[in-house]
Amino acid sequence: MYHDSRTAKLPHASNSTAELVSYAHALLKAVFKFGYEYQKVGVMLSGLVPDTHLQQHLFVDEPDGRMSKLSGVMDALNKRYGRDRVRLAGAGYDSSWHYRQEWMSKRFTTSWKEIFIAR
Repeated sequence: MYHDSRTAKLPHASNSTAELVSYAHALLKAVFKFGYEYQKVGVMLSGLVPDTHLQQHLFVDEPDGRMSKLSGVMDALNKRYGRDRVRLAGAGYDSSWHYRQEWMSKRFTTSWKEIFIAR
């Protein structure tokens, strides 16, 4: 059995899907080994801040504002036309793969269909 993990610290706060995917790809390349049948991979985010937070750095370039706008447009289109209608090619997509939902927690606070009804 093989397992590994990597972390990356972004030089600035970002909500750009393209930038986050590029970091994820770099980390995946670092841990991937041929000859193993992979079952799953996970991504954990930490140090989250509001999208209005921008810490000025002397030696680090600011994030590209166009990438943040692109992510916002993609999110708006997916909200309007349905999930994953617009996505980055680098993020990959396999419509035949579905995660197992038999152990999924109920969404009492986020789904009207699953909210409790008192009688």
